[in-house]
Amino acid sequence: MDDVKLLLYVENESDVFLVERLLKVAHYPLEHIKILPSNGKKNLAHFMKSSWKLEGVKYAALLNFDAHTVFEAIEQSKKYLGLPETEILFCAVPTIEAWLFADIEAAKRNVYSEHGHKLLNRVSLPEEIPHPRRLAYSVFGQQKVEQYAAVFDTVDLEIATSRSPSLKNFLEGMNKLLDINNIPTTQVYSRTINRDIFSNLLSEVSPVNAVIYRTVEGTSITAEQMLRVLREGSPMGQQYAADILRAARDFLAQKAQHEQQLGM
Repeated sequence: MDDVKLLLYVENESDVFLVERLLKVAHYPLEHIKILPSNGKKNLAHFMKSSWKLEGVKYAALLNFDAHTVFEAIEQSKKYLGLPETEILFCAVPTIEAWLFADIEAAKRNVYSEHGHKLLNRVSLPEEIPHPRRLAYSVFGQQKVEQYAAVFDTVDLEIATSRSPSLKNFLEGMNKLLDINNIPTTQVYSRTINRDIFSNLLSEVSPVNAVIYRTVEGTSITAEQMLRVLREGSPMGQQYAADILRAARDFLAQKAQHEQQLGM
């Protein structure tokens, strides 16, 4: 325990393996982090309350909890566990397995069945997956967690954190606890806003097979394809969002100028 600077409690053994693999790939100093299973939510509060006795060691918990937002998940979790506001708690929404699908292309590289690829083509944002653990078992062919955790080995963390607010919150929190800066999430926030706004609008107003964008090379992009690249946070999706924002700004400026002239 001499080198341990942070105790991180999770719910079970499979969570230990997934989080350890994720932090290793993200180049966090695992020699200073001890990840401990609490064997259920009920035990987690007890372990955290006893950790204050360890001098010079920080502690936190990562809980699986389903809620509309990360903030709600954390607030509800603290009430559920009876933890004071000062306790450091992170939530994976709805479970840690959802983070396996934060970079959907990394997930696809670990799926070898047509059925699995069909399922992933319909996957929404990680926090919106109803049963991530069940989905993981299905698309990865009933593999053990040690095998499908390999998804994290090729994950693009910038894309993953832009698609999963709970993952972003967890990694940024780990940065602060360990006083490091491993994850480039500063620019991701604005990209996430564009992604959510435009993907939702696009899904409401445009037929999926309608061509809505053409690249400089002349490639036609349908609404369905654009929804995918927006949710993945790809450069094309960012360019599309920027073009729409620019057109909206010009329209509002012209409207304001017209109204000003009428007022005169």
